[in-house]
Amino acid sequence: MTGTRPWLAHYDEGVPASIDYQRLTVVEALQRSAAEHGGETALLFAGARLSYAELLAQVERLASTLAGLGLGPGGRLALHLPNLPQTAVAYYAALALGAQVVMSNPVYTDEELVPQWNDAGASIAVVADWIWADRIPRLRDRLPIRHWIVASIPDALPA
Repeated sequence: MTGTRPWLAHYDEGVPASIDYQRLTVVEALQRSAAEHGGETALLFAGARLSYAELLAQVERLASTLAGLGLGPGGRLALHLPNLPQTAVAYYAALALGAQVVMSNPVYTDEELVPQWNDAGASIAVVADWIWADRIPRLRDRLPIRHWIVASIPDALPA
């Protein structure tokens, strides 16, 4: 077996060449973590902690909102956020609905972003308020986005 997988010869004694694992989606893994470790910290951001149970609750609320806006299997959600808790919540929420996530770099210029989102065909965008405050009115007619959800850093901070 090591002939086709030469790295196995370097494994410590007792380390198996393969393991059996339960096949779960990312959302199912979050649901299981919330059920088994609900009070444990899932996300830590600037001193604010979000437990697995809290994360799942936020994901379910946003997924319900996105479904109400028409996002479903095969739909596309554009995410234009830096590393914030809202990024993880929106990502999981889209996956929970069977939608695809179109991640974009938050420092993209208009000229970089417009072709990406037009090619992707995203209909809903989750964006950061400080990045998009002036951009939404300017770009609204150039993008396929029908619904805008605006996230704010203070929303993720402790009171």
